[in-house]
Amino acid sequence: MRKLKITDYVIIFVMFAVFLFIAVFTSSQIIDAKISQADEIGSLRLEAIKKELQDTLTDAETSLEKIAEGAQLLIDSKVPLETIDRYIREQKAEQLLRSDEVNFNTYIAGKGWEIIPDFDKPADYHATERLWYVGAIDSAGKIYV
Repeated sequence: MRKLKITDYVIIFVMFAVFLFIAVFTSSQIIDAKISQADEIGSLRLEAIKKELQDTLTDAETSLEKIAEGAQLLIDSKVPLETIDRYIREQKAEQLLRSDEVNFNTYIAGKGWEIIPDFDKPADYHATERLWYVGAIDSAGKIYV
């Protein structure tokens, strides 16, 4: 067996260092590419979620306008509260169908009355103190979601 000289050790060390450098450089390039790809995919997904949310809000506002206009016509016509109740329940059923049963809810309230379908109202519940009621009043006739 031949004995290794110092120059052999230097050559082996240099080759090892070159291979190590290539491995580290290649790995960092791959990691950078993966990070960049993840950022791009994340940005695209975030944009898709943002668009989906905006579409959902637009649909909610459109539905709300339609329901509110119908309810306002009934209120202006001075129909009995039972008629308004039936209208709100029909609108909730329609919204459930249109939204694959993920509808937020459909309800209405005025001073001294509220119609909230399928809600077991606690004794201390007052619609006029709720955020949705106060927000709707504060919006001065504009859509409040």
